[in-house]
Amino acid sequence: MASTSEGVQTYYVVQSFSKSDKGLTMDEPIQAFSEQCARRLAGNLSTHKPICIAFFRSGNPNTGDFEDAKILVSYGEIPREIMDMMSGESF
Repeated sequence: MASTSEGVQTYYVVQSFSKSDKGLTMDEPIQAFSEQCARRLAGNLSTHKPICIAFFRSGNPNTGDFEDAKILVSYGEIPREIMDMMSGESF
């Protein structure tokens, strides 16, 4: 769910990762209703996922201008390439 303030929306997302034969794979991201919900969901998923990140992004979907993702909480050792993705357009 997104919160809105004068055209700017904030999206809360939980991204988990699974281990596979090819290494880590991204699971389907889950959009949360609030910061608290995202933190709680990430904590629950972390019990059976090697990496789990709750983050948010704010921006204007009409213009496509979004800030870099800001991590709320993370579990597991996050590889540098995943952190780099979070500052791009992947999320």
